[in-house]
Amino acid sequence: MTFLNPAMLFGLLAASIPILLHLLNLRKLKKIEFSTVAFLKELQKTKIRKVKIKQIILLILRILIILSLVFAFARPTIDSVSIGGAASTAKTSAIFLVDDSFSMSVITDKGSYLNISKKIIAEILNEFEEGDEVAIPAFSMNQKLDFFQFQDGKTKSLADIEVSEISGSFTESLVSAVNALNESDNFNKELYIFSDFTGAGFSNASEIDSIISKLDERVKVYSFNMNSAVLKNGVVSNLKIKNQIIEKNTPINFSAVYKNQSESYNAVASLYINGKRMAQQNIDSKKSGNLGFEVSTNSSGLIEAFIELEDDDILNDNRSYTALYVPEQIRVGLFSENSGDISFITSALQSSINQNIITVDKKKLSQISSTNILQYDVVVLVGTDVENTNKLEDYFNAGKGLVLFPSEKTTGVEFNRFLASLGIEDSYQLIENIENGTFNEFDKYDLNHPTFANIFENVEKVKLGSPQIYKFLKSKNSSGRNIITLADNSAFLSEQKVNNGSMLLYNIAPVLSWSDFPVKGIFAPLITKQVFYLSSKLNELENYICGDDIYFDVSGKAVSQCKLIKPDNTELFFPPDSIKNNIVKYRDAELSGIYKLFSQGKLLNYAVVNVNPNEVFAKENHEDKLSGFANVFKLSTNDNYIEEIKHERFGSELWRYFLIFAFLLAVIEMLVAKNTKKELSEFN
Repeated sequence: MTFLNPAMLFGLLAASIPILLHLLNLRKLKKIEFSTVAFLKELQKTKIRKVKIKQIILLILRILIILSLVFAFARPTIDSVSIGGAASTAKTSAIFLVDDSFSMSVITDKGSYLNISKKIIAEILNEFEEGDEVAIPAFSMNQKLDFFQFQDGKTKSLADIEVSEISGSFTESLVSAVNALNESDNFNKELYIFSDFTGAGFSNASEIDSIISKLDERVKVYSFNMNSAVLKNGVVSNLKIKNQIIEKNTPINFSAVYKNQSESYNAVASLYINGKRMAQQNIDSKKSGNLGFEVSTNSSGLIEAFIELEDDDILNDNRSYTALYVPEQIRVGLFSENSGDISFITSALQSSINQNIITVDKKKLSQISSTNILQYDVVVLVGTDVENTNKLEDYFNAGKGLVLFPSEKTTGVEFNRFLASLGIEDSYQLIENIENGTFNEFDKYDLNHPTFANIFENVEKVKLGSPQIYKFLKSKNSSGRNIITLADNSAFLSEQKVNNGSMLLYNIAPVLSWSDFPVKGIFAPLITKQVFYLSSKLNELENYICGDDIYFDVSGKAVSQCKLIKPDNTELFFPPDSIKNNIVKYRDAELSGIYKLFSQGKLLNYAVVNVNPNEVFAKENHEDKLSGFANVFKLSTNDNYIEEIKHERFGSELWRYFLIFAFLLAVIEMLVAKNTKKELSEFN
C-alpha cells in the first residue's frame, strides 16, 4: 500500500486524545455500607460492568473514527487491486506532447502523422475519468504548461493543434512536462510523446537523457513514433540575391540550395517575382546542390521573390523567400566646405543618365549637426571640419553608407582626428610632389569589389588608366579593404566598416590641384556605382526562421502608428508607445513569407521569414534517447495501445472507503453514546 499524502499520517497522534479523555473521566465509586440496600449490590455490579464495556466500545469507536479520517486524507493506494470491482481509480496527471512541426504533415493511408496522433490521443482520453489532470501542449507552443481538469470538453485543446511552420523545441517541451509532472500530487503520472523524432526540433537531443532522468519514478512514458513512410520530398532553401548593387533595368541573379530526399523524384523549380513566374528549371532526381536564376525586371519599390518546387509529400519546405528594395530615387546628401570642392562630384551624380534616379541635396559641413541625415540613402562628405560627429555615428548605426573625400585644405592632422572620432585607428600623412614634378599613380585594383560592378564588359582584360596624383594623404596602416592601391602601396580608395555601416574613403580631394582624377573617364561611373552600392546595402536581410522574433528598424523615419501586413495578408497594429529605441518588435513569427511594416501608407521596413530547412533532414531517430528512463514504453499505431496502457496503469485509491467507514463508525458512536448516557443518568 502506498500513501499519496503521507504527511497526513502525523494525524495518527490524534488517536491518543480519546484515550486520554477516557482516563481522565474514570470515576471511582465510593463504597457506602447501607444494610437496607445490600440486596441491590449484585445488581449494581452487573449494570456498572455493562456501562464500562460500552465506554470501552465508545473509546474504540472514537479511535477508529480518527484513524479512518487520517487514512482518508493520507490517500492510501494499493496496486492493481479493485475491491469488490468498485474501488475508485487513482487520479491521473497526463501530458500529451504533440509534435506539430510540418514534417508531421506527411500523409499515409491512415491520414497525416498529426491527425493520426490526434485520433490516438482522443481514444486514450476516453479512458480518463472526471477529475483527472490533462495537458496537451504542442512543440511550437512557447508558453507555460498548464493542466486542465478532464471533463466533457476534453478535446478542445486537441482540436486547436494544427501543423505549424515553427520547428518547436522538443527539449524545451520535455523540460516543461517533467517539471509539471514532478510537481503533481496525483498517484498516476503519465507522459505521452507523439512525434516522428527527427528534424530541427531535436537540435538539442543530446540533453534528452539528462532531462528524462529527472522524472519522478512513478511517471510512465509512452512514445509513439509516427515516422513510417518513405518520403518523396525535396527542400529548397537559402534563396539569395547575388548582386551586391541593385539597379533598375539590370539583371538580377538569384541562387538557392536544393536538397533531395528521394532517389526517384524529379522536381521542377520555378522563380516568382511579385507573384509572377519569371523562370523555371528541371532538377535531376539525384541532384542536391545550388540552383541559379537570372531575370530582368523594370520594377521599383519592394520586389518580393520566392522559389517554389512542385508538390511533394511535404509542402511547407517547397518555398524559399527573399525580397529586395529598388528605390525609385536615391537621395544623396552632399556636404562640403566650399562649392569648388564638389563641382566634379555634382556633375557626375547629376548627369543625364542619373537625373531620374539620383537626387542631390548640397549643404555646408557646418549644417550636419542641424540636419536629419538619416533621410539620405547615401552621404558624401568633402572635408572633415565637423564639430560633432554624433549624427554620423547614428547614421552608421542605422546601417547606412558614406563616401569621404578630404577637402582641398585638409591636413593630415585634421584627417586623423576625424577618423579617430569615428573609431577608425589609422594614421595619414600629407604628401606633396608638385615641386619636383613627380606624381603617384594606380598600381593594383580589386575588380571583385561591387564598386566596379557592370562598369567593364571583360573584367579580365581591364587596365585602369591611372590619373596623375600630385598631392595625397598617405596611409601608414590602413585597416580597411583596399579597393585601389597606389604604387607606393598606400590606399587610394578603401572601404572601412563603421558600426553597422560602411565608409568608402579616398585619399585625395576631388579637385585638380591634387590630381587629374576628376577629369578621368573612370571618375563619374565610379562615383555613381559607389552611390548605388552604398544605397543597396539597405537590402541586406537577416535570416529569420519561423518562430523567431522580428525586429524592424525605423530609425530616421517619421513614425506614428505602424501597421504590419503578414504573409497571409492579415494586419496587426502597433501604437506609437510600443516602439522602443526605434525598433518595432513582432514576437514569434509563425508564417513563412514577407512581413511588411507601414506607417501612414508608406513602407518603413520589411523582413523575410523562412521555415527551418533542417526539419526533415535529420537522419538520426531520437526516440532511442528516451531509453535512459526505466519506465519508457515504445508503442506503435498498430499495437493495442489502449490495453497496453491499462496494463501499465496501476493503483486504486481507498480514501472514499475510509470516509464511508468513518461515517458509519460515527453513527454507531452516536447510538452507543446516547444509550450509555441514559444508563449513567439512572445511576445519578
